[in-house]
Amino acid sequence: MDNIMATEKSLSLIQSLYVAYYGRPADPAGLEFWANTLELNTGDIQVILPDFGNSPEFVKRFGNMDNTSLIDNLY
Repeated sequence: MDNIMATEKSLSLIQSLYVAYYGRPADPAGLEFWANTLELNTGDIQVILPDFGNSPEFVKRFGNMDNTSLIDNLY
């Protein structure tokens, strides 16, 4: 992934995902990794969303909420 240069759009989107899913800004390494991964997948967010939603940090934060509760907490 060293040859991939993340666009400002990808960086901004990943930053938004970190705030929505984890309640915090992205760390520099995570921001770079996920923005580059997004670029490698032609900007298809559907490819990376399961990784955010199934991460240990997300599960620890939200546990086993039903969809309604989860959406209420995200927004």
